[in-house]
Amino acid sequence: GKPASVSVIGNGHAARAVAANEQLVGESWAGAEGFRYVGNITPLADERCGMIKMAEEIIAGLGLVGSNGVDFLQTSKGPVVVEVNPRFQGSLDAVEKATGQNIFQAHLDSFAGDLPRRSCPHGAAGRAIVYARRDLEICEDLRAVWEWITDVPCPGSRVRKDEPILSILAEGRSRDEVYSKLKERAAQIYNRIA
Repeated sequence: GKPASVSVIGNGHAARAVAANEQLVGESWAGAEGFRYVGNITPLADERCGMIKMAEEIIAGLGLVGSNGVDFLQTSKGPVVVEVNPRFQGSLDAVEKATGQNIFQAHLDSFAGDLPRRSCPHGAAGRAIVYARRDLEICEDLRAVWEWITDVPCPGSRVRKDEPILSILAEGRSRDEVYSKLKERAAQIYNRIA
């Protein structure tokens, strides 16, 4: 199946999904192979209502509070739960950019019993981890080069082959536009430092 996730805020009794997300896994353009997690694009292009309802029921049923994620495989027979992550998810940046919601504030508000409003995404956003294809040393402050990077290593840091170098962010009107930007930005990273 195709990997996906639902980002959910719980208050211990009820839960509200804030986004369904495509999971990027094994993307060679990001230096990943097999089932290695690369990132997310929000919103999921073919959002499945069953997956959202299922995620809300799971988080409420477990009595979880705050920001949680439920990972799924989308199959021809419907969504299959893979795992529950009772923590902030890797999709946080993409969810906030695509929905305009402050997920950290929603997390805090949930401890008072408040759940966020349902929102429609106003575009698409993505985050991807770029993995080292060989051992390398970071020789410059990369934050001065690109404004769309995060999780940035300090100059002088050594990154071993297959370890994360940094994360890249992208926004656009559609999933395809965001996906293309992520690929292009990963290529820029490799051209400069890897």
